[in-house]
Amino acid sequence: VIGQVAISCVVLICAGLAARSVQKLSQLNLGFRPDHLFLANVDPQLRGYSEDRSRAFHAQLLSKLRALPGVTSASLSTHLPFDTGGSQRAGVWPEGQTPTEIQKNTLVPCTSVDPAYLDTLGTRLLSGRNFTERDNASAPRVVIVSRMLAQQLWLNADPVGKQLSLQGESMQVVGVVGDMRVWAITDSDRPLIYYPLAQHFQNSITIVARTGMDPLEITASVKQAVAQLDPEMAVYNIRSLDQQITTSPMGMAPMRMGTFIAGGQGIIALFLATLGLYGLISHAVKQRTHEIGIRIALGATRGNVLRILIQQGLRLVLIGLGIGLAAAFAITRVLSSVLYGVKATDLLTFGGVSLLLASLALFASYIPARRAASIEPMQALRSE
Repeated sequence: VIGQVAISCVVLICAGLAARSVQKLSQLNLGFRPDHLFLANVDPQLRGYSEDRSRAFHAQLLSKLRALPGVTSASLSTHLPFDTGGSQRAGVWPEGQTPTEIQKNTLVPCTSVDPAYLDTLGTRLLSGRNFTERDNASAPRVVIVSRMLAQQLWLNADPVGKQLSLQGESMQVVGVVGDMRVWAITDSDRPLIYYPLAQHFQNSITIVARTGMDPLEITASVKQAVAQLDPEMAVYNIRSLDQQITTSPMGMAPMRMGTFIAGGQGIIALFLATLGLYGLISHAVKQRTHEIGIRIALGATRGNVLRILIQQGLRLVLIGLGIGLAAAFAITRVLSSVLYGVKATDLLTFGGVSLLLASLALFASYIPARRAASIEPMQALRSE
């Protein structure tokens, strides 16, 4: 029983810390608004479209999406936050400077977007301007960078208007966005680069539509809009951005899975500990039936008998709880690197688990103890 209580304590504390960490992560400011965003993929290249035909398809599709009931904003992008794939490029440095080894080798996520993307995603532009329709294939190459990348390249200087070299190609910085968590849920300092989709075109794109309702409610309308342009065009990987964050391997999924597994193991261990304690007290009551009858015959109250037997159960639980808390204190310090916003020695978790185990121990001890306290003295004396 002591061992089962100790194991229950350790596993439940680990599960509690993971759950608290998930709660903290779900409250994070991601740098954009993930709510009410519909996502789906289309790829005109799968239908044999040329680049010019794909560009025309994208433009027509955007026009139809923005006219759909319930859609407040629509955009196209090559990648979205917490996509399992994504484009990264190394070799980014201020033009005219000699690049460092870090600048040569650091991978920077790069995404091609249309001019409405940042507004649709709900991302704040800190300085400069957004992309416009004038940033087309024939215009000078421009980019929008994250604040983190701007600080890495130009320290505290204003990057707007400056030129950066990206793998030997010169591009002008026209805007700076706030830092976003787009690569991993705990990664707040990732440098980012946005291109205009017209200048870095890709056939395969993600539809991004902000709605005033449950985003998946517009699924049929989006499919119909695509079918009006090409009945054979596939619309696939339909989801909301909230779903993508929850299920992404770089988002909430690992922490949620860890919490689920640890919680399941903790419940099993807790059930076994409660069952073991109940069985132990029941056996003790059976062995001490004669003694209990004598105590009651000599004047012991039923409350005295109840207290003695419950104390026996609680004594075992407190020993197991002490061992479990000591073990959990050591183990959770190792897990501190994977927790977010929660200390490995979180008092709320340790105290809550201790209270839960003590309450269940009291319940498991009370049932057989109450039965023993109700024994008639003569019946107990004859049981010998």
